[in-house]
Amino acid sequence: MVALSTETLQTSVYFLKRNNLYNEEKPYSLRFTPPENFPRSNITLEKHDVTIRNIRPTLKTLSFEKNGLTIMNLESRMSYDDFDNEEKLINIYLREVADSLCTFLGAVHVQIFEHTVCRSSGLFMVMIINKEKVRKRHSIFPISTGEPYKYNQPTSMAHVGRYISRYIGTSY
Repeated sequence: MVALSTETLQTSVYFLKRNNLYNEEKPYSLRFTPPENFPRSNITLEKHDVTIRNIRPTLKTLSFEKNGLTIMNLESRMSYDDFDNEEKLINIYLREVADSLCTFLGAVHVQIFEHTVCRSSGLFMVMIINKEKVRKRHSIFPISTGEPYKYNQPTSMAHVGRYISRYIGTSY
């Protein structure tokens, strides 16, 4: 990663490479050892250089309808240490997120399929956003230590979740 200025950063992101196989078979990557002669993944990635821009200067002009994204403030009842408690995370925080999204979108229901809390201890580093500790990564990430990590690490692959087709045009 190279900082071009205080407002931009040059880095690389890996995207799914176009492959005719995906017309017949969904891209997949297994998180378990598959049966013999069954590939663990059928994903082929393609590296793209990208410029990341600081979104903070544009927050007041950002519009979900115009830009397809927004930044929402969420006042949570959770303390930082509460994020270690899976029950509180699911019953309090994810409920707060879903309720906030329902209000914003005018939706009746929001389904959160997965969640990941990235934390650290010991040799881990903390990334700070809005003056709160929100994601922690190992000090040598993205280089693997060869050992399982205590907490999930960031990904270098571009990824999206489920989204509302009326805003985007299609849903995957």
